[in-house]
Amino acid sequence: MTEDHYPEWAQTICSWKYLWVVELALLLAIIILIITACRFYFQMKEAERFLKEDEEAGSDAAKQARKNKTERTKAGNEAGKSERQRR
Repeated sequence: MTEDHYPEWAQTICSWKYLWVVELALLLAIIILIITACRFYFQMKEAERFLKEDEEAGSDAAKQARKNKTERTKAGNEAGKSERQRR
């Protein structure tokens, strides 16, 4: 059975006593990046939802304003007809 021979630099890194500190720091950095990316993603989704609700509310308000204007116009026309009929 043959032994695996690793390059000297790999053996040096693996024998370094503070390797676990570097691995832990890298793991922590990855976790922080993932959390930051998730927060950014969900903040964007919330902003999109807010804008969509705002647009819908705006379009509802515009529809209501058009409806009110139409009703006022109809009421004005009815009043005009009754006034003309009285003459």
